Amino acid sequence: MRDVSLNRIAINRIWRAREISDVRAFHYDTNLERNKKFSSRAVIVLCYAHWEGYFADCINTLIDYFQQAGFSYYNLNENFILGAVTPIFDSYKNKTDNLANRLTVTQELRGIKNQDFALFDRKVLLPRSNLNFDRLRFVYSILGEDIQPFQKHRIRLDGELVKWRHMVAHGEMFTMENDFVKSHTQLCEELMLLIGDTFENLIYEYS
Repeated sequence: MRDVSLNRIAINRIWRAREISDVRAFHYDTNLERNKKFSSRAVIVLCYAHWEGYFADCINTLIDYFQQAGFSYYNLNENFILGAVTPIFDSYKNKTDNLANRLTVTQELRGIKNQDFALFDRKVLLPRSNLNFDRLRFVYSILGEDIQPFQKHRIRLDGELVKWRHMVAHGEMFTMENDFVKSHTQLCEELMLLIGDTFENLIYEYS
């Protein structure tokens, strides 16, 4: 089970890195200005898609591993409990706020720590289509992992990887020189390596 999860994380990164390399090579090889503009936008959109997509895949791999292994919240970092209480809090929004309903919620919360991981609400960890540094830091606090390796990339993560994706989505037209494309794609590749290391280490830690 552990090796399957580790292999899933590795294979997922490899094909994504290969696709980033392919779009980078396409940009290098084309000489037409029209194609350069198109490939610049393709690089930006694809890099963000793989950054967020790889992160989401790693989250799902980890949660699948915990569920298949039969972990309870008691076995994990205490902040994982958010994934158990979120559905309870969400259901309370639709109820009348009175003592009887508060008691019901209290009773539901009381035994959560010893429950298994089957009903974990993944949305507390998934990227939500905007995987900036703040969101990454929040998720790492749930995982109980150190955000420090990402600190040096914080400005570029928010101001380049995320912001440029938004700019392209809103119709901004610009052409990147080869050096910028190289730098941008390498940023994405390095971030994916850091993400992969985090989740591989988590699986080893809990195996």
